Amino acid sequence: MPLTKAKELRDLSAEDITTEIAKAKRDLFDLRFKKATRQMETGFHEFKQLRRRLAQLMTVERERSIEEEKKVAAEKLVARAREAAENPPKTAEEKLQAKAAKRKAKAKAVADAAPAETEAAETAPAETEAETNPIAEFADAIGATVAAAAATVTGAAAAVAEAVTGGSEEE
Repeated sequence: MPLTKAKELRDLSAEDITTEIAKAKRDLFDLRFKKATRQMETGFHEFKQLRRRLAQLMTVERERSIEEEKKVAAEKLVARAREAAENPPKTAEEKLQAKAAKRKAKAKAVADAAPAETEAAETAPAETEAETNPIAEFADAIGATVAAAAATVTGAAAAVAEAVTGGSEEE
């Protein structure tokens, strides 16, 4: 059995490689069986040759699977990039506005779905969610602070950009 070059093995199709791997494993098993039953007097070099051939075949098979994995990963990356380009991330202020709108919609839905209360409840002054819920009040305060900080950072970034470019770039 002559030794095969790895270049020749790379020219084989995927099915041929799988078939050759199975054949090499079977031949190696047969050699071990012959050795164990003392049917082999010579030819022990075939062990080395078969193990080497099997390793080459398995290496080529693994190289192909790695290439396929890279293609799949690249396709996923391109899909994520397209999605990110179509849906840019929201700013902190936009996120806060969306949360406030959701909260108002939820409060309105709860108010619409709630049964009519007694006359005493109708005559009581209407309290907002922030007034009745200290956590909501705290969240509103934090939201306002974050919005103010975002505006400050945006203004500072614009000032730095203007200072660096010397005011030549138009906004």
